[in-house]
Amino acid sequence: MQAQLVGDPLGIIDDGDNVIFDTLLVSPSPNITYNPVTGVFSIGEAGVYYVSWWVNTDGAEASETVSFTLETSEGATYPSSSPAPLVTLQLNGSALIDASGPLTFTLINTTGANVNLAETAVQANLTIVQLITV
Repeated sequence: MQAQLVGDPLGIIDDGDNVIFDTLLVSPSPNITYNPVTGVFSIGEAGVYYVSWWVNTDGAEASETVSFTLETSEGATYPSSSPAPLVTLQLNGSALIDASGPLTFTLINTTGANVNLAETAVQANLTIVQLITV
């Protein structure tokens, strides 16, 4: 599955909020779904999944770094943050998720401040690939 954020009219992701992707480009598996209202991805089958993501940022209030974390319903976290004092950049991260059964996950702004999105054609991207079925 590939999801993108291409049209956030406010251009801000509040601290603690999920990134809400507004465009699904590819969704080949019925085992991977996305809720565009909540920003929650669901994996319906045990297996190993590779998740890669990036967010184009343009400042974060008074913060000297930006941080986003992929969090799963199984309690795993995959954080990524910029080096200080960079807050205008393309922040990216990835995770290899070994799902023992169905689970959900979200990409969350964990900066401690609201993050401004860059004024680019694509503001964020997330790709999920199922590597192994268990």
